[in-house]
Amino acid sequence: MNTSILSNYSFNRNDISVYESLIRLGRSKTGPIIRESGIVSSRVYESLRILVSRGLVSYQVKNNIKYYQAESPEQLIEEAGKNIHGLTTLAKEISTTPIPFPSRNDANIYEGKHGFKMAFTQHIERMKKGEKVSIIAFSRRAYTTTPSARELRSFFANTDMLMLPKKADTRFLAERDMIELLKKERV
Repeated sequence: MNTSILSNYSFNRNDISVYESLIRLGRSKTGPIIRESGIVSSRVYESLRILVSRGLVSYQVKNNIKYYQAESPEQLIEEAGKNIHGLTTLAKEISTTPIPFPSRNDANIYEGKHGFKMAFTQHIERMKKGEKVSIIAFSRRAYTTTPSARELRSFFANTDMLMLPKKADTRFLAERDMIELLKKERV
């Protein structure tokens, strides 16, 4: 079970450990949660408060003792959906706002795989029919052996589909073995 995804929703390591402990324990008092998680009691109580407030943990009171229980992350799924809707709305508003763009011959610098993907996608969206795309490529190792290699290959397959209606041509500046690999995969 991959509970580390909860860190994307502002949960810290203690919160995630307490949640994992409750998943393993089922309904439980704080003592077993403290032992199972290996976290000091004050931190466990703080994590339980956060998890309850965010809908990942519920509790029952019996004889003045709270019994906690892990819940499905439905509340987070709903929250993520709202975030996606909000970000989509913001992206549309930004794209329709007249922002003075530099001429196409000016250069912006993007870093990392996300920057590369964003720059390449923006370029394809703005290109004219029949235009050539020139790319300074990365090493063969980045394209074949890094953890993001599969994601990068998938990205290129998708961008090729975007370029087809524009009848665009791509030129790469790269090491010879990288160009040979790209020719084999993209033909």
